[in-house]
Amino acid sequence: MKKTLMVTIVTLLLLHLFAENIVDLWKRVSYHSRRVLIETGISSRVRLEEIYKWMGNKLVFVLAPSNVIWFRTNGKCYLGEAYNLRRSPLEILDLEDLALRDIEKAKYTVVNKGEYYEISFEKNGKYLIFLDKTGIPIKIKRDYMGTVSELIFEYREPIDKPPDEILSKLSLDESEIYLPKPLMALLQNFRFFRIQNYKGNMEIYGIMKNGAKVRICFGTTPPSTGTLTIELNNMKLFIVTDEKTMETIKEIIHK
Repeated sequence: MKKTLMVTIVTLLLLHLFAENIVDLWKRVSYHSRRVLIETGISSRVRLEEIYKWMGNKLVFVLAPSNVIWFRTNGKCYLGEAYNLRRSPLEILDLEDLALRDIEKAKYTVVNKGEYYEISFEKNGKYLIFLDKTGIPIKIKRDYMGTVSELIFEYREPIDKPPDEILSKLSLDESEIYLPKPLMALLQNFRFFRIQNYKGNMEIYGIMKNGAKVRICFGTTPPSTGTLTIELNNMKLFIVTDEKTMETIKEIIHK
């Protein structure tokens, strides 16, 4: 009986150490990849990207449907096109970053599938993550409040140094991209949001902390009927959401 109990305890300890090891590998791994983001729910979209991740830094080239570059380094985020990037007033996180943040506060399960590892947990949604033996992601999936996001890493390779040739082409402007303070205050009330370019104008889709879905459009023409129009420092915002959330947004913006 004692021998069986000892074997069980040792097995549980080994499984715990194994789980910690693969997650730690994932946190530290440096890699280059081409990946596809597929999202359905609040809206449907497909995005093709190329990514370099190393030593806490991340450089992402959005290749389609529009060309955008974002770069996170030393706690700063930059965003732009054609290697000309400006400081972002908002932290830029992708699905991998969200998963790494949420797994820190979650109880997770790791299963060795032979050629890869499967990790699952629930925190701000249901996550299902597949990692290769080096800790590089194969696929990250999250189901959160009716929105399903899948990040599929089609090509993967480990790297042992920064992509210096590419980094040398970047021009980093420390002057922040301008966003009105009321809009910044509003975005702080979102659980998550994403920014995209739509027909030459910026749009923000997100879910507020009360669970309401919100679409914020920038431009000159309202996207649909039942839209709240707000002018902030000569900038027009068109907000689409339910009536109750609309009243909450008015209170936040006009504080």
